[in-house]
Amino acid sequence: MKHDPVRPTYYMGTIETLAYMEDKMSAEAFEGFLAGNVIKYISRYKHKNGVEDLRKCQVYLAKLIEQKGGQRTMNKKIERVQQFLETTIKVQHEQLYKNGFKKECELDHMDGFMLGQLELAREILRRLEKEETK
Repeated sequence: MKHDPVRPTYYMGTIETLAYMEDKMSAEAFEGFLAGNVIKYISRYKHKNGVEDLRKCQVYLAKLIEQKGGQRTMNKKIERVQQFLETTIKVQHEQLYKNGFKKECELDHMDGFMLGQLELAREILRRLEKEETK
């Protein structure tokens, strides 16, 4: 495997580092983080890693431009949560029916409760998304 200095394998996991940070930080803090990295890499490229630093700067600048696109960041977060919920609900249904449950009334109390909570969360996110597009 070829070494990629912009996205090294040790930063790869189940979630990309930038996506995780964006999810955990406020929009303002994340924007500051991105801008700081743009400044860092553009300032040092002549003295340290040359084109490699310019490529890193490019990644952070592209993300900063995307971030400044406004509501897109919130919509992406909502979309990620919705995808997670859809997948989780689907898996939950598949597991329940695989185990022989045919009707919702046959669900174990906790399984039914959990499924209901997931579906409620999904509906809340759909309503929030509709309100944002008004």
